[in-house]
Amino acid sequence: MNNNTENFSKSVHRAGRITVILALTCFLMLPIVLALYYKADVDMAKVIANTAPIFITFAAAGICEILSFSPIIGAGGVYLGCITGNLSNLKLPAALSAMEVTGCEPGTEKGDVLAIIAIAASSIVTVVIVFLGMLFLGSLIEPLFNNPYIQPAFNNLIPALFGSIMAPFIIKSKKESILPIVLPIIFLIIVSRGKYATIQGYVMPIFILISMAYSYWLNKDLFKNTKSTKNTSQNV
Repeated sequence: MNNNTENFSKSVHRAGRITVILALTCFLMLPIVLALYYKADVDMAKVIANTAPIFITFAAAGICEILSFSPIIGAGGVYLGCITGNLSNLKLPAALSAMEVTGCEPGTEKGDVLAIIAIAASSIVTVVIVFLGMLFLGSLIEPLFNNPYIQPAFNNLIPALFGSIMAPFIIKSKKESILPIVLPIIFLIIVSRGKYATIQGYVMPIFILISMAYSYWLNKDLFKNTKSTKNTSQNV
C-alpha cells in the first residue's frame, strides 16, 4: 500500500467514524429532547426490554452487511450507506451499477472511490425525489401503490433487484456461486420459510464464512501464485 492510498484510507475511516458518531448522537437526541421538553415519565426498564430484541436482530443484520458489502464498495461506501440508510436496497445497487458502467472492478481502489461518489449522488437524488414526491405526488401515487393488481410487484422488488444485480456475477463465476446459492436454499427448505426469516441474521455470517472458505478452496492455487508473485516483486 503506497502513501497516498494509506492516507486516503485513514482519512475515510476518520471521517466515517466522526460522521457515524454525529449521526448516532442526532438520532438519540431527538427522543431525549422530546422527553425532556414534554417532561415524559420514561421507564428505562421497559425501554431496555423492548429495544433489546430489536437491537440484537439489527446488530446481527448490520454485522452481516458490513462483512458482505465492505469488500465490494469499500469502507467509505459502507460508512456513507449506513449513515444515509437503505444500503442494501438502493446504495449497493447504485454503486455496482456505476462500477459496471465505468468498467471498474469491485474491491479495487478506483471501485471504492467510485462507490463513494455513486452512493453520495444516490443519497442526494433520493432526498430530492422523496421531498418533491411528498409535496406534489403523494396523493397521485398512493392509489398506484395500493392497487391490488400491482401490489405483488412492489412486494417482490428486493428479490428482483438482487436477482438482477447478482446475475452477472453468477454467470461470471459459476463454480464460486454454487455453494452460496444452494446452501441457503437447502437450509430454507429444512427450517421452513417463516423460521428462516427470524434467524437469517444469525445464520448469514455462517453462510458467508463457509462461502469464503469454499471460494478459497476453489482458487487456492491462484491465491498462492498471487502471494508468491507479490513476495517476488517486493524482493526485487
